[in-house]
Amino acid sequence: MSELDTHFRHHLYLLGERPCTGDFALVGALYAHLYRDASAGALTRKEGIAVAQYVERMMFPRGGLIGDYLPEDTIPETLIPMLSRIMREQMPCIEVTARCLATWKMENPDVDIPRMLGKHEFSLEGLSANRGIFPYAIWLFGCARELYDNMDGNARKEADALLDQCGGGLFCKIPINAPVKLQDFRLQWA
Repeated sequence: MSELDTHFRHHLYLLGERPCTGDFALVGALYAHLYRDASAGALTRKEGIAVAQYVERMMFPRGGLIGDYLPEDTIPETLIPMLSRIMREQMPCIEVTARCLATWKMENPDVDIPRMLGKHEFSLEGLSANRGIFPYAIWLFGCARELYDNMDGNARKEADALLDQCGGGLFCKIPINAPVKLQDFRLQWA
């Protein structure tokens, strides 16, 4: 939370002084899991004051949109530590999930995709625990990779520079050997 709190001490929203699509995606999780929970909410209001204020701005807006995005699609330097954390913590889990889903598909070619494939060990800030292996994560990851794969020219160079800056090299290297799509609110093989 400290990385995000630092960012919101410098910027009202993710990409400047007006909310973007990412803000609307982010605030749902923050509001539900940090802000509204009694213990996490108290901790957020104590140690993540700027995050709490951001959630309040997003959930209980006052007045109209007054600011603008940063010029020329600038990614604020204050977001790099948060993006680095996401890459460091999530890409290994995505890699395991992609590998497990490909194996599961080979072993179960005519079976519907289950919600969870089992569990795997992960590390978070030096601690290890187990988490579920959710195929849904491959659908989300596949959406992001499709956007990346369809970039050309300057957009691809800028994306690669950002990935390099935040340690996201694994993002481009994880093979999706069992792609999935979401159809009628269910995962299906693509």
